[in-house]
Amino acid sequence: MREAKYDEQHLQLSKSIETGFKGKGYKFVSLNSAGLYPAGGALDDWMASKGKMVSFTIELCPDDDKIGFVLPEKKLLNCSKATWNGVLGFSKYLMEHFVPPNPPIDDGGI
Repeated sequence: MREAKYDEQHLQLSKSIETGFKGKGYKFVSLNSAGLYPAGGALDDWMASKGKMVSFTIELCPDDDKIGFVLPEKKLLNCSKATWNGVLGFSKYLMEHFVPPNPPIDDGGI
């Protein structure tokens, strides 16, 4: 697998996701979708490279390459929790570093 080349903000985003996976038995790896398997490309890779946007793809949490996209039922809940925690970390980092605070709303004196 090819690891993605990121600037400092993307490295911090990756760390925020990785934190969600800790204690769940999975290793989070930040890379372009094209680095996962042969594919024609994914929208999130285009958004990151051409649009300069923050994006991500969620994949299952196999613990070896044999499982692929078919995760045993007994592993789904743990994978889901790890992924959810990762998405929460990602979202929190975006809110703290990328989303400007909302300006006061002018209600027109109502």
